[in-house]
Amino acid sequence: QDAALERLRACDLALVLFQRGEENHRLALPHKLFDAMATGLPVIAPAFAEEVATVVRTAGCGLLVETGDAGAIAGAIAALADPARRAALGQAGWAAARGPFAWEGEAARLLALYRDLGAGPRGPGGL
Repeated sequence: QDAALERLRACDLALVLFQRGEENHRLALPHKLFDAMATGLPVIAPAFAEEVATVVRTAGCGLLVETGDAGAIAGAIAALADPARRAALGQAGWAAARGPFAWEGEAARLLALYRDLGAGPRGPGGL
């Protein structure tokens, strides 16, 4: 993991280019998105992927494209040719990875959910 992140830090941007057609691709939250954010890289990601698009928009850390369109991907890469723009988007992702998208907050939320679920049924019908 450390070696992979070190190689990632040497890049100019990160690509999250999974394609339409699989429901998991629409709903996934891939680790590589958060790895890119944590290393301060701007991302180019699929606009159709609801969860990914929400993270990218909320964090302001990259560009969303139709990943089945090579021209759209090339256009997004060209749009990130400016080092200052890449740095601004990367910084936004870096900050989001340490703030609203930090694992510690998500871990606390999940632990609370599991504790609540472990408490057993409540009320009529277990709800």
